[in-house]
Amino acid sequence: MLWTNKQVHPHRGLPMPTPARKTPRPRRRRPAPTLLVAFGVVIRRLRLELNLSQQELAHEIGSDMSVVSRLENARHAPSLGHIEALARAFGVEASELLQLAEEEAKRAL
Repeated sequence: MLWTNKQVHPHRGLPMPTPARKTPRPRRRRPAPTLLVAFGVVIRRLRLELNLSQQELAHEIGSDMSVVSRLENARHAPSLGHIEALARAFGVEASELLQLAEEEAKRAL
């Protein structure tokens, strides 16, 4: 219920102030850093090259499918554990995985 200046508080008998904003301010989503987006592109490309679903890759790395989805869509920054597990699943070194992401980021610029 929105209070107006003419309404009175039910217990105190004082006038109620009107709210400053009637609708909540929309939340802005920050743009993802280029390297984070590039890392997601690389993960998706390698996963598709191996014909793996997100669920199969999640099982390989011992995680949940939502984690793989958030990594691919740049909504979650990978931890060092995720990077190591993904590198093992793709059969590459962790440094190679990061290097591929850096190259992808340079290509996107």
